[in-house]
Amino acid sequence: MLMLIQRLRQREARSSFEVSAAHGGLSLLAQRVLSVRGLSGPASTLTLDNLIPPDALKGVQAAADLLFETLKSGRRILIVGDYDVDGATATAMMVDCLRRHYGADVDYFIPNRFVHGYGLSTAIVRDIAAQPDELPALLITVDNGIASADGILAAQALGMRVLVTDHHLPGTQACPADAVVNPNQEECDFPSKSACGCTVAFYLLTVLRRVSADWVADQGWTAVRMGDYLDLVALATVADVVPLDGNNRILVEQGLRRVRSGYARPGILALLQAAGRDHRQITSQDFGFVIGPRLNAAGRMDDMTVGVACLLATDAGEAGELAAILEDHNQARKHVQNKMVEQATDQMLQGAEHLGQESDDQSALVLWDTAWHEGVVGLVAGRLKERWHKPVLALCPGSSEEVGVEVFKGSARSIPGVHIRDVLAWVDARYPGMIVRFGGHAMAAGLTVHSDQLDALRSALQEAMQALVDPDVLVPELVVDGELNASDMTLARAEELSTLGPWGQGCPVPLFVNRFQVINHRWLGGKHLKLQVQLEAGSDPVDAIWFFCPLPADTLPSQQIILAYELAVNEFRGARSLQLMVRTELTPSVFESAF
Repeated sequence: MLMLIQRLRQREARSSFEVSAAHGGLSLLAQRVLSVRGLSGPASTLTLDNLIPPDALKGVQAAADLLFETLKSGRRILIVGDYDVDGATATAMMVDCLRRHYGADVDYFIPNRFVHGYGLSTAIVRDIAAQPDELPALLITVDNGIASADGILAAQALGMRVLVTDHHLPGTQACPADAVVNPNQEECDFPSKSACGCTVAFYLLTVLRRVSADWVADQGWTAVRMGDYLDLVALATVADVVPLDGNNRILVEQGLRRVRSGYARPGILALLQAAGRDHRQITSQDFGFVIGPRLNAAGRMDDMTVGVACLLATDAGEAGELAAILEDHNQARKHVQNKMVEQATDQMLQGAEHLGQESDDQSALVLWDTAWHEGVVGLVAGRLKERWHKPVLALCPGSSEEVGVEVFKGSARSIPGVHIRDVLAWVDARYPGMIVRFGGHAMAAGLTVHSDQLDALRSALQEAMQALVDPDVLVPELVVDGELNASDMTLARAEELSTLGPWGQGCPVPLFVNRFQVINHRWLGGKHLKLQVQLEAGSDPVDAIWFFCPLPADTLPSQQIILAYELAVNEFRGARSLQLMVRTELTPSVFESAF
């Protein structure tokens, strides 16, 4: 269903910011797009020379020393990853790098979402200890571990040393690991606090390369080229929806270049092929909406081990077989997700009895169902968050093995202006014991709650929102780059804008708004609305496509329509043409209040 935009706002130019004079050849529109985002130049300026050096990362030198010491000893190393794209890419990078370039005895352990939950838990340590292999001398966590004190202490009690690499916010208890690398730990001066877990691991391996240089040369080995792993880092950065600050833009752009040139690992190329995408034309959005969901589907529906295996595949045949398995998981995930979203939407629209009140009366939504799939609740929360423009928690029954009581596990998704982890922390501090555990980011979090506390959680969440959140952020708002003139609505301008990215969280794709005359329209498959529109009398007609249009398929668009859209390039049978990618329709009152 269409979310009703209540406020339209144009991005404001930064008066103290100017696009680099070296790029004066850009159009005024392109310069404005860069300026309002605080960007000094297009993608061509994003070079590795400007990457933040690793030395500002607190603990990275000690961590590299510990890892190097273990490598020299020849003792076993185990990577403990996570079941999302960030964790899978970081795991694959660590295993591949240590095996191929350091001759390490290294393996990996991916927690099962439905058995172990998130992080280095005591259950994981028990499972590691129960394996027939010799206990590893060193456990390295990637994309987790900063808040896993119990699991770390359990591993250390068995004689294992623990090196934590993570990017999540620390808990209240100090991390007892032997070494910790996390840009978000206290007293860490690393400027890019938005680094994903894979990036943190990448930086550790970069310092390891320096520390081990003489030893590697003595062994007669070739030093690792860290640039070979930028495809994984770029994928993780976009898929984990971390803000694209300057450092992350460099990493993403450099990874995109590797993929486009055909130098990505076989698993990434196989996933693109399975989705019908040409790797030579890949954009950052393909990381987030094509490759990411296919990898995540393994962790959501079954076991992320197959995702890591795909990323570790060394030939196209093996990678293709594993990508096909991931594609099957993704199709199953879509089916389950669509059903759950439909059920959740029915709950909201019908004011189901267990909701207690209408959705409009709640500043945050808490939904649960005993039949929902644990691996998909986060996606459902995300869809509902987009629909109602408010934080959403979606929960389902979870394993009670660790806590010994019946619990519900869930995921939260939030909106700009609402730091959902801080909201959950407020609830936890004022209602001790209600939440068994929680963790996450500003925009996404996970939690486990006692099953008899669901109604109380809903009430407590409303209290937290009232105490912490400005009600104004709950007003659905669309931020755009303004109106376009007919002279800018051209293929050449669309091609120019495509060179300005990469786009992602905190660095949004250019979005424009205009009033159009509808010349004709037709529905494609009952889901997508194809339009031909005209900006003004005498201007050339322009094709527009609204994928998954939320309007009923028998809807007839008005003769005049106000659209928020992206300028895009459509490629068909070798021909390139301008096409508008419609984001949403706006009411005249909202449009006229802003322009």
